[in-house]
Amino acid sequence: MCAPGVSRDGNLLAQHRALEVSAMGLARLAQATAPILAGRPNGAFLDVLSVTALAGDAGHAGFAAAEAARLSLLQSFRHEMRSTGVRVLEVFTGPTDDADYQALPPPKVAPARLAAAVLDALAQGREQTCVGEVAREAMRRWLDDPALFVRETQP
Repeated sequence: MCAPGVSRDGNLLAQHRALEVSAMGLARLAQATAPILAGRPNGAFLDVLSVTALAGDAGHAGFAAAEAARLSLLQSFRHEMRSTGVRVLEVFTGPTDDADYQALPPPKVAPARLAAAVLDALAQGREQTCVGEVAREAMRRWLDDPALFVRETQP
């Protein structure tokens, strides 16, 4: 049996919910915090994204689409906030060592490692960082050839 996706057994309600929570939730958060952040020129806005934002995932199409939409919104927010001096940081990660990913085999990113990477990225002034082997390798491959990366990551 084929995995659910966009056109096969896609649960439109679940896909809509993923977009509502992930992408529109970020938009609402950005609207609420932008005026506060704008008054703090050394401030930062940070979001942790799944590396699936880069290439989608046929088995989890709604989640991947929501992550990609969130990435696009973050990039737009970065442009909006640039004149205020506020940094917008994207943190990409693969599977994290938490309840949601218990069924997946290692490597997974431990919460403490994620927190340390966020602090390091903020200290270094980076706007984008990848945490863990899965995210670093995915970003490297995506930057090298996005279309090939997408083809190779899908079954």
